Amino acid sequence: DEAHKLRHDTQNQMLAVKTLLDDGDTEKAAEMANMLSGAVAVLPRVDYCENTLANAVLANKEPLCRETGIKTEYRVSLPDKTGIDEADLVSALANLLDNAIHACRKLPEGEEKSVALTALKRDDIIVIECLNSADPGEIRELSKPKKPKNDGHGWGLRILRDMAGRYKGSFIITDSGSMVDAVLMLKESERL
Repeated sequence: DEAHKLRHDTQNQMLAVKTLLDDGDTEKAAEMANMLSGAVAVLPRVDYCENTLANAVLANKEPLCRETGIKTEYRVSLPDKTGIDEADLVSALANLLDNAIHACRKLPEGEEKSVALTALKRDDIIVIECLNSADPGEIRELSKPKKPKNDGHGWGLRILRDMAGRYKGSFIITDSGSMVDAVLMLKESERL
């Protein structure tokens, strides 16, 4: 699928841009970023809410869900300025969705796969809830603390827990048989 290949290439190219910036080669980094913005323009723009970054994360994950037969439902009502660092907002949404997608992909063929994400701001609190299908055996594994694996899996939960601590919030995972419910609450930062 064209969108999947483009997403994969874009991630690699963004790493290259970061490396160029880290090395101080801003001219080459700007050149590459301009090239990337043209490539990304072919992806359809979807506005789920006022927050551009949240829209980008959700739009990026949608084709992967569609390709793997995962039904998605997004109920997102985030303002442009959330009071949460932009990188943390992207990380929170991406990690919650990545974990949900990963759990759905482990389900046997023929099982219903679904991800429902709700995100909103109430007063000075951002609440992001992700409810997804999962194998009951996998759900039991979530409760056991483990170290991240070398293949990149296992970092998401740790990142979300650390983020909840930094923002004086909470991160709670519950299950109800064949569903996992992950709720991240972050208190607006006074420095943003």
